[in-house]
Amino acid sequence: MEIVWNDLMTIGVQEIDEQHQTLIDTLNRLGEVMLGEQRPEEIQEILAFTVRYAQTHFQSEEAYFEQYDCPETQTNKQAHVQFVEVVDSLIQDFQEQGADISLMIKIHKFLVDWLLHHILEVDTTLRKYVK
Repeated sequence: MEIVWNDLMTIGVQEIDEQHQTLIDTLNRLGEVMLGEQRPEEIQEILAFTVRYAQTHFQSEEAYFEQYDCPETQTNKQAHVQFVEVVDSLIQDFQEQGADISLMIKIHKFLVDWLLHHILEVDTTLRKYVK
């Protein structure tokens, strides 16, 4: 499933919107790799990048939520903590099981579902405070 950026995802903070687009591009790349030849090292690199980038992104995003005094600040922080916990567990499963197709589908589905839900349901609450 390819994710296509659209205006509904726009937060109104260029840095955050660009970071979201990078994360979407990364998840789309993971989907492409999964559909092609399964190369565990490439999948591992994409997953590691996703975790590192998400943590950097989370710090930036949380700072904006606080700066604009958005009432969803704590909800956003908690969602980020839960994301890291689940992804750490999924990466551990990947390290133990390798590029098992059912695990890869589970990982990709979680990342795509979480990112879309988080952007559309939580992050977009910041939009009205930025303006």
